[in-house]
Amino acid sequence: RVLDRLPRYEYGTLMEGRSDWKYKWHETPGLRVLLFAKRDYSGSFYKWADAINTHTPHAARLVVGAPHQYGYEVDLVIPNPTLIQSNWEQLWSESDILHIKDETGFLTGSNRLPEEMLTSFAGPKIFTQYVCYARKHRDDPEYQKFVHGFDAVVSMTPDLCYEWLGPNPIYVPHSIDCDRYEFSWSDVPIVGHSPSTRARKGTEEFLDAVESVKGEFELELDLIEGVSHAEAVERKRHIGLFFDQAGREVKESLGTDSVIGWYGNSALEAAVFGVPTIAHLSERALNGAERSGFDNVRKIPIVNTEMGREGIEKTLRRLLEMDHVERRGLAVATREFIESFHSQQAVAEKLRRVYERQS
Repeated sequence: RVLDRLPRYEYGTLMEGRSDWKYKWHETPGLRVLLFAKRDYSGSFYKWADAINTHTPHAARLVVGAPHQYGYEVDLVIPNPTLIQSNWEQLWSESDILHIKDETGFLTGSNRLPEEMLTSFAGPKIFTQYVCYARKHRDDPEYQKFVHGFDAVVSMTPDLCYEWLGPNPIYVPHSIDCDRYEFSWSDVPIVGHSPSTRARKGTEEFLDAVESVKGEFELELDLIEGVSHAEAVERKRHIGLFFDQAGREVKESLGTDSVIGWYGNSALEAAVFGVPTIAHLSERALNGAERSGFDNVRKIPIVNTEMGREGIEKTLRRLLEMDHVERRGLAVATREFIESFHSQQAVAEKLRRVYERQS
């Protein structure tokens, strides 16, 4: 009853959405890509949609079931259509490609959405592997069968480029708008960390490592936690180093303690400013990246750390022992890597190739 009283827009959405995306959508029949996520964690699908609309001939709309608590940008919001009336069928019928980011939601019914939102779509369907459930179910035959039922499978991190996906898995990385953020790194003795879930990031081990090196080096900690996305990004602009993660999935809540093994959107939000960024890059992820065609993955400037307090402490010491020239060189290389691999232009080109293969 509350939802029914809210303003409604085209397709019955609760938000009007991006007017420029709407215009391109109506002007580009035959090249319409509908991105769908029950909830767009870390805003990664929004950033892909923005890249598609800005740098490819395709038109993209993004539908989510609800906005994220940290205030990531959204386009169209269509709550569960079994609870509130909407015209989702019209939007689906206008679309040429359906690209979902919903892990096991449709497989298990956990998203509580009408099954026909997926099964009745007439065009090519693309599946995105992106976080914890893809790690949990990687050896589950039912999950593998479900994933293979799509016309294409895209992994957002290379540790998800599993062997059962074939010899040439598709890895499309997280995207960030480099034109929106300028290189602004300064060599200040501040290390930042912004955990969404401490247990998954190795936060406690990181905090212990920071305490261990504080007595030897001048170093402050900026723990960016429980704030809006906008504030988190702004605080990253003013740090000298950033620790992203060296953690595992939480077995108590997920049923697996798989190593995370790669960096995510939070890391990009520091690295885009040129901030040297630390993360654990697992051998599984490095191998997956190589099989996807990422030839120089072992030379990227993301600082690979061992897991655990001692490993993180060793990495911090190595960075703090560098002279200013070395650290600045790392900062410049970090920004250049983000521009060449994670920029909207670079990611849009990868997505364009995926979509054109489905034509």
